[in-house]
Amino acid sequence: MENVEIVGAGIWGLTLALALHRSGIASTVYERSSDPTDAGTGIILALNAMQVLDRLGLREAIEGASAHCAAMDVTDAKLAPLSRIDLAGHETKFATTARAIHRADLQRLLIQALPADTVRYGHEVVDISIADDRALLQFAGGEKLETSCLIGADGIGSRIREQCLIHNEIVPSGQTCWRGVAPFKLPSNLTGRLTEVWGRSGRLGFVEVSAGRVYWYIVARTDAPQGFQAVRTELSGANPWIADLLPTGVDASAHRSELADLKLQGSWQRGPVCLIGDAAHAVTPNLGQGGCQAIEDAWVLSRTLAREQDARTAFADFYETRRRKVSDVARRSRLLGQLSHWTNPLASAARNRVMRMLPGAANDAFLTRLYTLELD
Repeated sequence: MENVEIVGAGIWGLTLALALHRSGIASTVYERSSDPTDAGTGIILALNAMQVLDRLGLREAIEGASAHCAAMDVTDAKLAPLSRIDLAGHETKFATTARAIHRADLQRLLIQALPADTVRYGHEVVDISIADDRALLQFAGGEKLETSCLIGADGIGSRIREQCLIHNEIVPSGQTCWRGVAPFKLPSNLTGRLTEVWGRSGRLGFVEVSAGRVYWYIVARTDAPQGFQAVRTELSGANPWIADLLPTGVDASAHRSELADLKLQGSWQRGPVCLIGDAAHAVTPNLGQGGCQAIEDAWVLSRTLAREQDARTAFADFYETRRRKVSDVARRSRLLGQLSHWTNPLASAARNRVMRMLPGAANDAFLTRLYTLELD
């Protein structure tokens, strides 16, 4: 197969390049930034993502640079439990562990595993066209490239999608998220797990990503006044140590984004072009699966490209394999985001009572489907 050209050197593009390399397929990754960045915050590598990364030979390195995330807890504003998902049974079933890691650390491990010069920095795509089953790219520096196999891994604002495929609609969720990583030691009863605290003003999540470093995020309604500060004030009132974890205000240490997903209106492929990850099917982060689904994309697409001589056939197989699962994740994630931000006190109290009554096994069937790889 001709060299695979990948636009975007984020985690998804790098994972695809590594999966192709392990399958004996050469690729080049083009990244608009001038060099690898230490920016970004944390990511939860759920069991589906860790199975892929294990198969790519990164398990030991990731375990050495991350923290175990053995459970996922949802609590009320006073840290009283609402629900818990204990992952021990699923970790045994899928023979791996869920991890929390800084994105820059994961990116570094992926780059180290790739052949030298796989990633070409300072290559911003400014124009793409398709002619005679070939994709024609032009970069900001004037360089041009022609290929029969182009992958867009360039995020929710994908230029590849905008210029080559149906313009799927970006749908705002009405929620804003602030994220950061802080040097902090969590209380001992909150280590080794992801905790998400639901308050009246919004929610706060936190998890260790390595010894002495905690990834945190705050989500509030976009139209709420003082969203970040309101959540910080409410939750630290009941738990004073939270004030030490979070910055006193929204400053340069916090990454702010408006949460959104994509309204799928067509295929992720057109001729010699295919999208993966957020470029194809961005989801809100409420299930912690946006990045994990992109890593699954990389695995499945590498498998279809390895077994098919024609890239278009491989792209079609990839789309048919993945579209149902990612659509289900997107739907569930948006619903969970809406549920967590109910503001009516009576409705919120009723929601909390129901969550406390649900048995721990209520999510087992869904989680089994979620963590099972396609084309394994």
